Amino acid sequence: MFEIVNAQPVKLANYNPRSEKHGKQHKPAADLMIEAGMSASALDLLQPGLRESLYKAAEDQADLVEPDRNALTARRFQRMSPFAWGWEGKGYMLTIDYGLGGDSNIELDDCTVKDVRISPQEGGTVLFKFRVVAHPDEHDSGILTHRIQQEITITLRAPAPQTVGELFGESPEPQQEPETEEQD
Repeated sequence: MFEIVNAQPVKLANYNPRSEKHGKQHKPAADLMIEAGMSASALDLLQPGLRESLYKAAEDQADLVEPDRNALTARRFQRMSPFAWGWEGKGYMLTIDYGLGGDSNIELDDCTVKDVRISPQEGGTVLFKFRVVAHPDEHDSGILTHRIQQEITITLRAPAPQTVGELFGESPEPQQEPETEEQD
């Protein structure tokens, strides 16, 4: 599962406070658009083998102190535009560092991560843009409004696995209809 376990500086590209309807009641909600530059190895969190399909070993590593012939740092497709990745994750915990850590951090639970866009960069880095749907309180919403277009530090933790397949990183298989015998 895609997650950011270690504190990562990212850009809060946009913050959109809004209201969601839960039954007959309205509940405060917000969309956080986040841009994160990460190592290309993070691609494998979305789909194993994705990094190898987008990157290859650099041919010229003469300027490196210790060349690594197995490092995948050169883009395979130079003309590839950023692309959308059809994935959505629910139940995430987004923690935003607000200076002193601990109790001062903004913690938003039960978030949904979606609308992932991937932009491969030279050198083995990837720019991820994604939306986090959250339910901040008044205080946290005010802080986030003032952080638009600024760098913030976050961690994004995936929910605990709910099935054995999720535990071992396997995609859930679609349910198939049981076959029935036709009678003449």
